[in-house]
Amino acid sequence: MYISFSTNDTLTALAQMPFLDSIELAAVTGLPERTAREALRRLDEHGCAGKVRHACLDGFRVRRCYLTPRGIEELAKARLEGESPEDLIVANDLLSAQGRRYLLRRLDAVAVLYRVARDVASSRGDEEGYRINWRWERPGALDAVLQLPDGRTDTISRIGSTHTGEAVGSRLRTLHNMHDRGTARATILLVPGMAEL
Repeated sequence: MYISFSTNDTLTALAQMPFLDSIELAAVTGLPERTAREALRRLDEHGCAGKVRHACLDGFRVRRCYLTPRGIEELAKARLEGESPEDLIVANDLLSAQGRRYLLRRLDAVAVLYRVARDVASSRGDEEGYRINWRWERPGALDAVLQLPDGRTDTISRIGSTHTGEAVGSRLRTLHNMHDRGTARATILLVPGMAEL
C-alpha cells in the first residue's frame, strides 16, 4: 500500500487516539475534512482500519475508526525508527485487542475527551500543519495528556457521573499535588451533566 502524507498522519493519529471519527481526525491532524474522510476510506479498503458505530450522547451516530493488525503493520513500515508491529503494541497498549476493549467500554467518555481535543485543535483556525499529540493515561487522576505543537501541554481529567464524593475528592487532591510538584500544568477538568453534553 502506498503511504501518502495524509495516510501516514491518519495512521499515526489512530495509533494515539483509537476510535476517532473523521471530523475529530481532521482537527487533530490539521488535514482538511475531505482529505481525512478519504484517508479513512482508503485505509478501510485496504483492511488497515476497522469501524464501530457509536450513538453519541447528543444523539448523533458516527463511525469511529481504529487500526487493525494490518494497519499497525503499515504504520510500522511507514515509521523510520524500524519498529515492528509488536514494538508499536508494546509502546502503546491501546493498539492491542485488550486496549481497544478498554476504550470500547467507555466510548461515551472517549467521545467527550476527543471533543475537547477537537475543540482545542480547531481553535487554531485553519493553521496549516497544526497537529496535536495525545497520550492516554489509564491509572490515576488524569485521563489524557494533550501536547500542542508549540510545546504547551494540557492534561485532561474527567469526573464521571458514577464517581462518589470520596473518589472526586481524591482525584482533586491528586491533581492539586501534581500541580504543586509541577508534574501537571494546566488541567482541563470535565464534569458530568450539560457541560459534558
